[in-house]
Amino acid sequence: LQQYYAVNSMTLEALLTNIATGMSLLSDAVLDVIIPALQAASYTPLSLSADQQNTLSDIKANLLPSLFTTLANGYPSGGSKQMQY
Repeated sequence: LQQYYAVNSMTLEALLTNIATGMSLLSDAVLDVIIPALQAASYTPLSLSADQQNTLSDIKANLLPSLFTTLANGYPSGGSKQMQY
């Protein structure tokens, strides 16, 4: 990593934007797509404890709506890529 950043002339703002975009996409994919799919799976559904389900519900209600780059808007079909993406 040290070598990569030593030869990479990106600004701190660009690096932080890249990290935030990656975290936003990862959060959206895991919390809004993968976990619900595993919970709905008919073979071995994912079961969460009441505490885990409560936290997941809170994240869906309060965190996911504020993500700026998601799987739905990062590169929409027939559209153009979001600048951060």
